[in-house]
Amino acid sequence: MDKLLAKLANSPKLLGSIHECEVQATEVLKHYITNFPEFTDHSIDHSKSVLRYVEFVLGENLNQLNVDEAYILIMAGFLHDIGMSPTNRMKEQILAGEKFKKYGKSFEEYLREFHHEISYEYISTHWENLKIVNPIYAEAIALVGMGHRVVNLFDFANYNPEFPVKSGNEYVCLPYLAGVLRLADELDITNDRTPDLLYGGYFPTNKISQKEWDKHKANYFVNFGQNTIKITSACYNKDLYFALLKQYGKIEDVIKYLQKLILAIPFRDRSLKVDFYRLEKDVKVHGFIPKEIGFTFDIQNTIDTFVGRNIYNSSFVAIRECLQNAIDSCRFKANKETINYQPLIKVVLQDGTLTISDNGLGMDDFIVEHYFAKLAKSYYREERVSNKYEAIGQFGIGVFSYFMLCNYFDVESKQEDKQTIKFRVTKDAGSYFHFYDSANRNSSGTDITFHLTDNLDYEFLIEKVREYIRYVEIPIHLMYKDDLSVVEKKEMNISIPKMLSHVDRYHSGELAALHAVEFAYSDSEVDGKVAILFQKDGDGVFLPFDNYEVLKTYQSSKVEVSQKGIFVKNFDNRAMDNCIGVLNLLKKNDIKLGRSGFNDHDFLFRILERFYVPILNMVFDNWKLLDAKRKWELSRELMGHVFTDSPVRPYIREFYDRLYYRVYRNEQYEYLTISEVLALGEFALVKSNSGFDRPRQNIIVELDPIARNLKLPLVFDRWAPPMKLLYNLCQFERFDITVRSTSRHLFFCVNSNQNVEEYKIIDSNRMECFAFDAPYVCGFTNISIERPFNTEHRILKYYFHNLNLIKSNPKINRLYDKLFYEIGQFIFSTHAYPGEKDPKQEIQYLQNLLQKINDSSGTDFSLKKSDFPIWIQSNFD
Repeated sequence: MDKLLAKLANSPKLLGSIHECEVQATEVLKHYITNFPEFTDHSIDHSKSVLRYVEFVLGENLNQLNVDEAYILIMAGFLHDIGMSPTNRMKEQILAGEKFKKYGKSFEEYLREFHHEISYEYISTHWENLKIVNPIYAEAIALVGMGHRVVNLFDFANYNPEFPVKSGNEYVCLPYLAGVLRLADELDITNDRTPDLLYGGYFPTNKISQKEWDKHKANYFVNFGQNTIKITSACYNKDLYFALLKQYGKIEDVIKYLQKLILAIPFRDRSLKVDFYRLEKDVKVHGFIPKEIGFTFDIQNTIDTFVGRNIYNSSFVAIRECLQNAIDSCRFKANKETINYQPLIKVVLQDGTLTISDNGLGMDDFIVEHYFAKLAKSYYREERVSNKYEAIGQFGIGVFSYFMLCNYFDVESKQEDKQTIKFRVTKDAGSYFHFYDSANRNSSGTDITFHLTDNLDYEFLIEKVREYIRYVEIPIHLMYKDDLSVVEKKEMNISIPKMLSHVDRYHSGELAALHAVEFAYSDSEVDGKVAILFQKDGDGVFLPFDNYEVLKTYQSSKVEVSQKGIFVKNFDNRAMDNCIGVLNLLKKNDIKLGRSGFNDHDFLFRILERFYVPILNMVFDNWKLLDAKRKWELSRELMGHVFTDSPVRPYIREFYDRLYYRVYRNEQYEYLTISEVLALGEFALVKSNSGFDRPRQNIIVELDPIARNLKLPLVFDRWAPPMKLLYNLCQFERFDITVRSTSRHLFFCVNSNQNVEEYKIIDSNRMECFAFDAPYVCGFTNISIERPFNTEHRILKYYFHNLNLIKSNPKINRLYDKLFYEIGQFIFSTHAYPGEKDPKQEIQYLQNLLQKINDSSGTDFSLKKSDFPIWIQSNFD
């Protein structure tokens, strides 16, 4: 770095700062090995090597630097990797920070990826200890040092081309210095950074570090010629060869980036440049032929795939995607602006074209090249952006939907203090963007002009924009000829006729008579309004209703879900019938490609529960003055017609004191809340005219004999939904459940005073297993599952005791799966469809399956008469 130091010959203060900083940096950088024990050299030796490459990269252009730029470049060269050696306090702050927790990888990997940002923080906060002259120089050094990695150097608001560090007419060109340092850092790749002694005796052991060391060992020389940088290397395996090519490709990208950056920098009185445009690779290979053949993808076919209706269900989603981008740009600008910024979006339809304009941030060449033009890469997903703003877009493919409206479109965009760019994009993947040499836009923002392949109806356009853009705070002006329509943020309103418009018009009277018990709610995650529909009697009591009986449809639930103001889908609410509503999710959730829905609906159920609880409490308040029997009647209607057959969720606990069941004890009926039922301690679940009794015989269950036999209170109903809900609730609470028998029936018996860690399940068929008080292998209850298995039966005991061994043998595992499935089917068919199959043949089939298990595993199982319920035992005679 002698040439750079020579620039400072007449600046003893700056020279002294450099020498003192070198001493401090040498000590600090020694500690990189604590965090990266197997990393290539990142000590002060690497820093000095980078500065030597800085001088090579600059060549004669070094003479164009002023004293301050030389000082800043040397100091940034010393300190650009100091983030790999954070102080203990900085490390504690990183480990405790949300960014690291969300990153989800090791501290070492975190430092690899973000050490340039940590370097900026280190320099900015420890500048005095690093012997930097003052905080203004420290800011410049920190920015240039951070710029050696993926920072956007085209962002001249942060990387000021005329950064003042002192009074006078000389400035520091931060983007130029950072670009030069970035290239020099990439070029420090030769094998003097990976000594053979260390490599063979100590390092490295992990794959990432080993690949880095191997690449450095393979590179012998970096030479600088006429406009060309040449790298000489040798390698002995194809994986290393292609790793080297990838490394060289990265260097080529940095060279191109630096040249584009220099062209974009608005120099005033001088011309800074770099004379190298090409990279030459001289790679000598041994032991293989370096053919660059492997899997690739057809770009045009990929575009056609992303354009087609296999992702998007309508060509009008192109309008939605374009408006989303405009909204994101405006919102991001509003998030950054401190002045009174008024965002505005315009949609202008003319004969043959549609133009969508915004006054957001706009784009420059860097954003166009590195984000707009790259499939599946989104500017808003970059860490430095996503930490400040959460965008609507997620995938970076929305622009491909534009071709559903056109074969080509024009883009005109401008960022503040930068030149306007205008270019045309065609559907032909082999065609580069066509950049125009003139443009009209003079304020920041973007215009997208679609050259339409088909005519577009203006009224239909307005309808579609209103359909997609629902809860966006930015006004959207739609214009066609002399007409102006403004789409503004919708109110959160619920209309029963509109939301259930599919109901046949012959039932419009019943629809109009329904009453919506609704609740509006807003927090940091959601803004919305939800209602559950009821009929009303003459006294104003809310009555749950059967949707098919009243409306002749099973589709009586519809929740319109938007995210960040943009409509996503109508959610089929499987957890609650007769439920309608509108939701706007304020935070980003994982959405399907094409925005046709969400990948995980569970979070929607959790959000809807915030509405269910207050709505249902309003319903129960409406029933407050009714007697217990009437509350039970309405409760069972609610459980049967509104609560659906879905897993019990925690919010149900809110209603343990408000939902009623009928209980038979002491030879009489009582009407108890769920809390009172659970307080009984032990009880049996009894449902008549179902799976307890042989169908088609219409046997009425006599409760007295059952109660005397079981010596338990009986929770009793003739309707499956309430009984199934209570059974599921008992499982949700992990109560101890057993199966007990009488001479004719099997019953679930619950002990709410005892809990179990988990219930045993035969995974392959999702068959639940409980302890029976009878020797049966399997039974039939029909409250929740049709065929519970007996964990106390000898076959089941053996199965669960040896489960890992059984699962490790695919053949035996399949035999057990088949056996349990066929036993369950036999129990069900013999009970539900007596006489349709020959029971003796079925029993023989089961015995044959069991014999195959015996032959394979050395067991000696057989099925006896006593292994089956009484109604089957006669088939063994």
